[in-house]
Amino acid sequence: MLGLRLVLMSLFGYGGYREASRFARENGRRAFGIPAWGWAVITAVSLLIGALLLHLAGRSAKKKQAPLAMPQIPRPSATFGSLLPDAQQGANVWAAPAPIAPQSQFPVQQTAPWPPTTTASRDILPEH
Repeated sequence: MLGLRLVLMSLFGYGGYREASRFARENGRRAFGIPAWGWAVITAVSLLIGALLLHLAGRSAKKKQAPLAMPQIPRPSATFGSLLPDAQQGANVWAAPAPIAPQSQFPVQQTAPWPPTTTASRDILPEH
């Protein structure tokens, strides 16, 4: 019976050692600052406590990871009008724009006035 316990403790310790080494390799730091051989001892003595603590260390490491960096948006220069195209640099930006004549692709047709003002329409409509 004692031999079975020693075999199980060594297997649990080896598993704790490998898990702690993997944690350190992935996160760049040790779980709760305990070296891998310390985790081997903890999991060998109590698999439940060692596994629970390693799980909590993994969850806390995921929460502390930095979010993905957003791309930097270039800031405009401090001079006024620097965002204008080169042709407008130095132009009077406060001046009213030049009027533009309306252009239509269809010719404008003259229509009769509404309501029609013929004599027949005057006979139908009541007078006021």
